[in-house]
Amino acid sequence: MAELDSDDIPRHEQQLSVIAECRYQGQGFELRAEMPAAELTQSNKHEITDSFHAAHKRDYGYAYPEAEVELITVRVIGSAAVRRIEIPKIAPTDGSSIDRALMFVRVTTFDDGRTLDTPRYDRTKLFAGDKVPGPAILVQHNSTTLVPPGYVAETLDYGNTRIRTLGE
Repeated sequence: MAELDSDDIPRHEQQLSVIAECRYQGQGFELRAEMPAAELTQSNKHEITDSFHAAHKRDYGYAYPEAEVELITVRVIGSAAVRRIEIPKIAPTDGSSIDRALMFVRVTTFDDGRTLDTPRYDRTKLFAGDKVPGPAILVQHNSTTLVPPGYVAETLDYGNTRIRTLGE
């Protein structure tokens, strides 16, 4: 709760779940099992082993209900629902030329040995629906995208770039 408090998540929005990580005696890996909702007692500890056997059967297709189960770790997992991220759409193309994004043209040698004039475009100045034929290079502050000859890059509604062959 303290970690969620430090993230300024109100207590009424915090969710805590307690899980047990268990394994069959001698196994080298654990599976998560549900802890009883009430305080753990001798009379309800079977809820943990029952949950473990069910998890083992679900994940591996079999279980050993008579085998001894080791409880390795008890974890508390804190979570909270957060506001869904809203990604704004970028402006749709206005029919103008992609030259609005043209930075410069430089010769570039490709893997097939061809050397071609290759324009560089500022990716942030492309609109949704703009299509950039290859060869081209799309430049932005954190990445550079090559559009090879014979391909076309299309800017999508949320600013993603789809590259495909000219024939598609």
